[in-house]
Amino acid sequence: ERSHNQEFADEHVLSQWGQAPKYKMAEKEISKSIKKIKKKCEKRMTKLIRKQQEEIQEFYRTWEEKMVQLEKEHRFESALVCKIHSLMPMRIDKLKILDNDFSKKLEEHEHQKDICLKDLEAKQLAEKNEERQKAACWLAGLKSMVQGEFSGGLPSHGSEYKDKVGCSQASENTSHNGPQNV
Repeated sequence: ERSHNQEFADEHVLSQWGQAPKYKMAEKEISKSIKKIKKKCEKRMTKLIRKQQEEIQEFYRTWEEKMVQLEKEHRFESALVCKIHSLMPMRIDKLKILDNDFSKKLEEHEHQKDICLKDLEAKQLAEKNEERQKAACWLAGLKSMVQGEFSGGLPSHGSEYKDKVGCSQASENTSHNGPQNV
């Protein structure tokens, strides 16, 4: 009986010794996977930020073009009034009306620009938050898979896996295979 117990103890020690490198290897793989996911997420975020900066630049360029067009129209209308109305009092009255209209157009232009800029900034913030949420979701998915492996089974990629990870349906639709370049 003693030799049987000794054999059992030896087998147990060997199995423990055999598992230690396996866990070290798994730990390295997990760390590598986490770094890979983080790197891809950082790359996606950098690309998103660059795209958003281009959107902002395009926004300002477009609004500047509209401003130039308004000023050009005002100068044209002013020149036309000066050409048509030779009597000074009439010309001055018409030019004042044009100037008032131009001021109102500028105010409206600025007001619309502010509204559109706020909308653009809100949209961009939502995009950044969604990207952060995807990154957290992928990391949570990896963590869930790791916990499943160490508890004895692998999580399936079916609905129970998605429920464990807690990813939103929108994130699943856009990225159910993990992080990819945008």
